[in-house]
Amino acid sequence: MSTSRRAVGIAALAVIATGVSGCGSSQLFHDSNTAASYQGTSVSVQQVQDAVTQIKQAFGSGAADFNSRTAITYLVLGKDLQRIAAENGAPFSADQARQEFARRKVANPSSAAIDALRSNVALTNLSNSQAGIAEVSKVVNAAKVDVNPRFGRWGGANGVLATAEPWIAGKSTSKS
Repeated sequence: MSTSRRAVGIAALAVIATGVSGCGSSQLFHDSNTAASYQGTSVSVQQVQDAVTQIKQAFGSGAADFNSRTAITYLVLGKDLQRIAAENGAPFSADQARQEFARRKVANPSSAAIDALRSNVALTNLSNSQAGIAEVSKVVNAAKVDVNPRFGRWGGANGVLATAEPWIAGKSTSKS
């Protein structure tokens, strides 16, 4: 995944949005192993870590800006992105993703790394399709993703955004 491919993907998400919907999570995360959830799909912290590690291993400096927030965005929206790409004649299969990892000397990539790569390529391929961009825009703007505060907050068309707020609150002490 080259920097330009990822930039196109992120730019496409930003361009297709007419506005950022602040759909952050008001739900408390009781399971610290969950990084995010969306429409019945839960992404674990381990899946995020695997995707980031293996994408960076495969693509080196070309994936320097691929981080946990990017991985979460691609993993939670992956099914929709891949479906839209297939409907618009721009699919990228799991087999193609495995071949790309093999070509780059990454043996046995995790399903999370495969899905993240598929989502990235799907979004890049859709950047040339007005119908595809419109459908992605519709999905992204309607998405209500619950993100573990450890990773940030959902920023609509911008994916997962970092927050300056501490995700672990310190114990307050009161003086009488």
